[in-house]
Amino acid sequence: QRGILEHALLERLHAEHRRLNTLMEQVRGQEGTALIEAMGQLQVAVADHVGAEETHLLPALQRKATSAQLETLGARMEQSKQRVG
Repeated sequence: QRGILEHALLERLHAEHRRLNTLMEQVRGQEGTALIEAMGQLQVAVADHVGAEETHLLPALQRKATSAQLETLGARMEQSKQRVG
């Protein structure tokens, strides 16, 4: 059962990543009121996604991953944060 739930979580998070990419593309093409609305949608989507990762994904990783894997993942996440700003 747990494997099925974790697979469903990963599928959900992957779909959210695709949606975030789509929203970011939409933001790039907007101006004025449309830009403000698109940014609001993006902000909500990012907050929801981060919440899901912190609540579900990270605890699952802590249970399953080795210390070395967690260190590698942490370094990759930090690199991604620095790229995004």
